[in-house]
Amino acid sequence: MTSPDPALAPNYPRWAIIGIFLMMVIGAISVARDFLMPVVSACVLFLVFMPMMRRARRMGMPRPLAAAGIVTSMVLIISVIVVSLRGPAVQIVDNFPEISQQVGRKLSDVIDSFKRLDRAVGDAMQTGDSPAADGSSASGAPAPGPTPEASGTTAFSLADIGGANVVSVFLTAPTILAQVLFTAILLYFLLASGDMFYLKIIQSFGTIRDKRNAYRVLRRIETGLGDYFGAITLINAVLGVAVGVAMWLLGMPVPVMFAVLTFVLNFIPFVGAVIGVVIVGSVSLLWYDGFAQPALVMTAFLVLTGIEGQFITPMMVSRKVQMNTAVLFVAVAFWAWLWSVMGMLVAVPLMVAIRVIAEHVPGMAMLANFLSGEDEKPLPPADEGEEDTLPPMDLSPYRG
Repeated sequence: MTSPDPALAPNYPRWAIIGIFLMMVIGAISVARDFLMPVVSACVLFLVFMPMMRRARRMGMPRPLAAAGIVTSMVLIISVIVVSLRGPAVQIVDNFPEISQQVGRKLSDVIDSFKRLDRAVGDAMQTGDSPAADGSSASGAPAPGPTPEASGTTAFSLADIGGANVVSVFLTAPTILAQVLFTAILLYFLLASGDMFYLKIIQSFGTIRDKRNAYRVLRRIETGLGDYFGAITLINAVLGVAVGVAMWLLGMPVPVMFAVLTFVLNFIPFVGAVIGVVIVGSVSLLWYDGFAQPALVMTAFLVLTGIEGQFITPMMVSRKVQMNTAVLFVAVAFWAWLWSVMGMLVAVPLMVAIRVIAEHVPGMAMLANFLSGEDEKPLPPADEGEEDTLPPMDLSPYRG
């Protein structure tokens, strides 16, 4: 039996400690989600709105006033979205018993159709006869249809599920409102402080070279997130209008609701389009008789979202924020597991920040290349002779 290499022996406990530390960090992030979600959201929004704050400062607007204007505008936009969705949501809640019964009847009809087909095929295989055109079995007895008890059971189950979901929404509403309020207040303080937040981070580094590199990283993250959210917001607005017009042309109820839902859901990578298809398909199945028109509605929605996802977004989103699709999908799934919907929203900004940091930290070039998009080379770090075109920081307000 050979003894382990002494040079490698010290690595064993180190990697074990690193693994335990990572598991503890993930557990802490999951446990502290109610506190960390608004903090992370406020920091991401701070980086997104900082260019707007600088433009307001160049126009002579005081920092507190500019920060209050940005935060107020954001809250008003969220309020408009909530109000536009409130009417259809209340209508769905009020009519949920009738909707659940209708869904139960349609599901029962579909299930019974499959049962009759299966029974007819089984009889044909046993007797060698073909099933009758009217759905009767080979013995001549008609296949049993859906019973009232079966439909009522399905509808009752759906009503119970829907009632439980409505109750859970009302129970979690105060928590969500408190997190939104906390995010808005923290964002105001961050924006009102201006570049002081950057200054405190830069002051934690010792050498001038490290300070400049830290400043470059912060500004690159800021630029990347601004480019990403600016392009995505414009794309989602155009896509929402297109979906709303398509739903109106196809005769769907409340097309404005589908436009707003599309605008909001498309901020969630991968999953948002799937949720949109499920919502559009469910409403169309309830609104129309048969399956031809719902299939047309879902096809129109899929075509519009497919054109946006495959052509428009890759063309408009800067290459500096394009990511490895497989890694991004895993990141979205991981943060959805930790923080649910909010995790899916912050997954892309966090990946953009990690990629920018990896591009500027020595020894992390492989990670930066792994996170980058197809056929794209990461930016060289600051110490490889790249000309620095970022504007200098104005530190005069913090001197003396």
